[in-house]
Amino acid sequence: MSIPRIDVYIAIHGEPSAGIMPLQDHIELQWDLDEMVGERERVRGILREAWAELYDDSVDVHFGDECPDCLGIGDHKPSCPSI
Repeated sequence: MSIPRIDVYIAIHGEPSAGIMPLQDHIELQWDLDEMVGERERVRGILREAWAELYDDSVDVHFGDECPDCLGIGDHKPSCPSI
């Protein structure tokens, strides 16, 4: 059995008014985010906490199969600003 690869995008907010520009990191995980209920949010929380600590800033995390605005998987949620 092969473990799926998933792209992870981590947006670091920055503070442009203070000269700290926003950044985006990209990593690839070999992880089945949908193997167990809640696994996707657990991994998102771990990455959010780690990158927030590393950059001392607030961050947003989304996976390659999600809309970055609403986190809908494969489709947008009704309240998504992208639609």
